[in-house]
Amino acid sequence: MDYRKINSHIILLLIVFIAALAIAMIGRLIVLELGVDAGTANLTFVIIFGVC
Repeated sequence: MDYRKINSHIILLLIVFIAALAIAMIGRLIVLELGVDAGTANLTFVIIFGVC
């Protein structure tokens, strides 16, 4: 495998993607614990993930 093709930008984007996914999942869980229905919690997930 040619490791020169994996540059630092791809690694940085993956780290940001994983962090945004984790933040959105935590936000969804908080909204679900507040007693909101699953559809609104999923919409909250999409909005938070989009902002991140």
